[in-house]
Amino acid sequence: MKKAPFWGLLLCVFLIGAGLWFAGVRVSRLDVNPPVPPPDEIGEMASSPSLLSLSLVMTADEVAALLEKELEFGRYEERDRPLEVPVGEARGDFVVSRDGPVTVRLEEGTIAVNLPLSFASSVRWRGEVLGLRPSFTQEPSGSLVATVFLLPRLDGDGTLHLAPSVKIAWIGEPQLEILGHSVSIGGVASRFLEKQIESRSVEIEARLDEALRTRERLNDLWKRLHRPVELSSEPPLWLDVKPERLYLEPLRVDAGRLELTAGLRCLLAIRPERPEPVDPESLPVDVLGQPPLDGLDFHVPLHLSYEGLRDLISGSLVDNTFELGGGVRLDVRDLALSGGGGFLFAALDVKGRQSLWGLEGTLHLRGRPLWQADDRTLILADFDYDANTTSGLARMASWLAQGVLREKIAERLVFPLGGELDRQREKLAEMLRRSPLGDGFILEAELENLAIEDIYAASAGLIVEARLGGKARIVLEGPLSEDVSR
Repeated sequence: MKKAPFWGLLLCVFLIGAGLWFAGVRVSRLDVNPPVPPPDEIGEMASSPSLLSLSLVMTADEVAALLEKELEFGRYEERDRPLEVPVGEARGDFVVSRDGPVTVRLEEGTIAVNLPLSFASSVRWRGEVLGLRPSFTQEPSGSLVATVFLLPRLDGDGTLHLAPSVKIAWIGEPQLEILGHSVSIGGVASRFLEKQIESRSVEIEARLDEALRTRERLNDLWKRLHRPVELSSEPPLWLDVKPERLYLEPLRVDAGRLELTAGLRCLLAIRPERPEPVDPESLPVDVLGQPPLDGLDFHVPLHLSYEGLRDLISGSLVDNTFELGGGVRLDVRDLALSGGGGFLFAALDVKGRQSLWGLEGTLHLRGRPLWQADDRTLILADFDYDANTTSGLARMASWLAQGVLREKIAERLVFPLGGELDRQREKLAEMLRRSPLGDGFILEAELENLAIEDIYAASAGLIVEARLGGKARIVLEGPLSEDVSR
């Protein structure tokens, strides 16, 4: 009967000791102020010059349509022209008229304009034979093709020169019958035609130059490129071009095409805000030259939201438990990401188990974004608790601040960005595949690669400084000689 007080006393001592033990190890709620991000300092990445190729093309049919009007004539006429004949004297009236459509060949650097013609004449001959003075009038006729060869070249300011020459090919050469002998008058007619057509060469040259409008078109393009081009309204994206130099290459005439090509050296960027237009400097007077560069170098800032980044890794953190050794566990209930001043901040809502019973609150950590090109992932360098969290842990569970938990969190804060960057590149490629620049000019770009230059954590989101490489050209939509095609 005396044992009951003893066991009661023993139970009382045990309960008091257990209470004191739990009081000693219970951890209070972690309540710290969130970090204040430093101000953003966003610099602009320097772009390397890009080269855009400019191409203005006329087909053989377009050149033929252009020259049709210039070479069109009802007839060439010459009256009472003296002819050289072996006996007697002759004078003739010539009439040359069109006998079919103009055709054009563009090959081996030459524009060959074929003009089919018919020749008619009235020749008066008289002479003296055996004391007699015979005379007659004959009407020799024939057909021919006059081929005008044009060797186009551009001078330093883009003016077109043609250096024309003419070749006559008779299909049926006109003959004069004098006293039983045939005398050709084709040579006289050929010289007459060569003189007439060459006299029109200045007009032909001016007409082609007017159609190409080389200097005018280049000057229009030069001014137009100084104005920003909207690529997309949602999200807002603007193409910013800063022209530096234009290199006009020699005209290419071959394979049925007359092509004017030029290289435009410029700086290219795609911006989320509309750049301010600038007043362009005048197009340099001398634009001939060989461009020294090839290819594109687009500077493109890609913007990724922190919500999107969270979605990439939330599965490896949220609703997961960290085993910290010795039976100690820490549950992660939620995750929020933010940034500013170049730092990415991670806020983890946690609750402890076992000996961490009672630890509940938010852990704040930060690090600098670092791109790993090998596996196309983003990690956080210099990753650590922020100062407020470190102080809070020092008061409550200082051993947590020693690195075990921090390292485990860092292992899971790895952002696989390869897929997202591929989607961004494909979207930009589609935008730039065919972009109207205005005034009939079209930018056609082929993007071949995307390289990450830098990543900056700003308050509004993650800024990925990317370079896009590839090739691009500017073409003029529609025929060059629009006035002829109407």
